[in-house]
Amino acid sequence: MWVEYREELPVGCPPDSAQEVVAEMSVYRLVRHVPPTDEDFMSHRAMLPRQHFSAGECLARGLSVCGSTSHAENLRRLPNLQGAHVCEVRLCAGAGRLLN
Repeated sequence: MWVEYREELPVGCPPDSAQEVVAEMSVYRLVRHVPPTDEDFMSHRAMLPRQHFSAGECLARGLSVCGSTSHAENLRRLPNLQGAHVCEVRLCAGAGRLLN
């Protein structure tokens, strides 16, 4: 299935090991704004276009989400995420791929 992503992704991204979203589901993302803005859904690459990321371009262009509210709440304890808000994101079938 062809999915159009917000950013141009490198070859092989997402990797074959990433699972296709085949049914509606909720994931959770930490955001700075209520309600969330487009800025809350920018990749590290979009925010820092000249930065070198040791984890690789595929991860730099992805978005982190959590599978549960409790996982997202735990991440809020990290110093750089204090003050963030947990946002539920509803994904529909065909929304893309997820990699744990």
